[in-house]
Amino acid sequence: MILHSCFSRPVFLVVSLPVTCTESQPLDTENLTKFPKRLQGQYFNLDDNSILIIDEALIQRLYNLEGKVHINQLDSSLQINGDTIINLETNDKTIYFREGDSLITHIHYTDTLFKIDNKNVVRKWKGYYFLSTCYDK
Repeated sequence: MILHSCFSRPVFLVVSLPVTCTESQPLDTENLTKFPKRLQGQYFNLDDNSILIIDEALIQRLYNLEGKVHINQLDSSLQINGDTIINLETNDKTIYFREGDSLITHIHYTDTLFKIDNKNVVRKWKGYYFLSTCYDK
């Protein structure tokens, strides 16, 4: 995956499949208390136009999308009230604007991918960063 930093050169991330271990990896390596300054920033993902945000202790992915649906394709659990679509099951409200027979919505979604704490640790080994998550004892 190639991410383009909003502030500097492209960053290449190597993402591996999850591996289950009984201890955080690599062994005999200290936990980092925060992500190094040189990794912190905002990175634009060309694949899905999301932004990966890395700060001192948090990795989040920010999505800004537009959804377009024909008015006749609205689910029966959704109701239009003025400039708002209301989900009758959850009471969530989404502002929309009309484009002909279609409704356009803006979707702003933040997904927290990793937060350094006592169950989520980061370790550095030979220039690589390892993120470990404890799922249970």
